[in-house]
Amino acid sequence: SLNIIGEVSTAGAGNFQTSNSTTSNSTTSNQNLGQIDIAPTGSILALGGNVVLTANAQAGSSISISSGAVVQTGTGSITLTADTSATPLGKIFLAGSPVVTNGGSMNFNSGVVLSDNTTLNTGAASTGNITFQSTVDGNGLPPAENLTLQTAGVITFTGNIGTSSALGDLIINSQNPTSL
Repeated sequence: SLNIIGEVSTAGAGNFQTSNSTTSNSTTSNQNLGQIDIAPTGSILALGGNVVLTANAQAGSSISISSGAVVQTGTGSITLTADTSATPLGKIFLAGSPVVTNGGSMNFNSGVVLSDNTTLNTGAASTGNITFQSTVDGNGLPPAENLTLQTAGVITFTGNIGTSSALGDLIINSQNPTSL
């Protein structure tokens, strides 16, 4: 597991990546983290690179970004992946904290659960895409959570929205998203 309680910053064009992907010379398969938790005082800043967080070591492996935490890149992308191979499925929990790029794309490769109003921002004039590869749900407690998307890029929902728990509002805060 990884618990970030302070600031993690990369130097220059460095990436912050928790995934250990298999290479042709490797004798082990993907060995990724069981849980990733970014505490209210935690942040990941990769202003010159990408952020890739993978928690899929076991069934139910998840990523939690607490209220007050920050995940931010410059023009790099943000990719979050929880376990989707076994029951219970892992989730990406967002508690309203900033997830921000300045032109980079955002990829949520697992189900997303909002526990507070959340804004995802790739920059007002940016063509960074926002992609949800699975479901997007609220947490089931009143009031329902709002999701605001700020991008001029492509917004893609592959899974259902609000199936297990409805969202409040889905706000697309862009004058010209490339497509939805």
